[in-house]
Amino acid sequence: MTYDPIAPFYDTFNGDFSHDDYLSAIEDFLSPYVTFPFGDCAALDCGCGTGELTRLLAAKGFDCTGVDISPAMLSEAAAKDDLASCRFVIQSLPEIDMFRAYDLVTCCLDTINHLFPEDLAKFFSRIYNFTENGGFFVFDTKTRDEFRRRSISATYGTEDAELFYKGSFRQPVMTTRLRLETDEGRSETEIKEFFYTNKQIKHMIAATPFKYIGRYSYNMGERTGFVCRKEAR
Repeated sequence: MTYDPIAPFYDTFNGDFSHDDYLSAIEDFLSPYVTFPFGDCAALDCGCGTGELTRLLAAKGFDCTGVDISPAMLSEAAAKDDLASCRFVIQSLPEIDMFRAYDLVTCCLDTINHLFPEDLAKFFSRIYNFTENGGFFVFDTKTRDEFRRRSISATYGTEDAELFYKGSFRQPVMTTRLRLETDEGRSETEIKEFFYTNKQIKHMIAATPFKYIGRYSYNMGERTGFVCRKEAR
């Protein structure tokens, strides 16, 4: 249940998504509180995948660490020249155990939906310990409408590979089957995601010491972003 089999082609098949616009939405929401970079300029990107958001945070002046459960996705990230100064760590988010606290913690682009309720509660509880006093924890969840839109069968092709996609949403679980075919052969993986209502997320955050700041919508209701803060002591 990881993206390892499609890691070498992940960026290609997601090439139409603007990470720049996505980070701008986060920066705009935080603008009444801070200006990038801030604090000691340390950022942790949870579920960083191939490091596209990590790369943009580094370009903003943050000292970045990316964490992901997929070794293949992290290998893709580490191979990028503009991520040479970043650190990458293989960890499961419910058991996350970092070596410091961070001024900005992100967990974006559906990563939260890959954690089912018990694991998500563990992650929320643990990530508080690795957020700096006065720091921000920013994450998003996929909306119900977006899950419904992705409940399709489709084929995506490049010169080197074809990706066969089949999504089935039976609330609250989305099951996505991916089959990648290249000249070297075929690989398959199955991904399961959990749909969370805004009320569920707020309830889970309320069970932690985080202060809930607010939420924002991204890309015509595709995702809902949430912002929390660890209050300064």
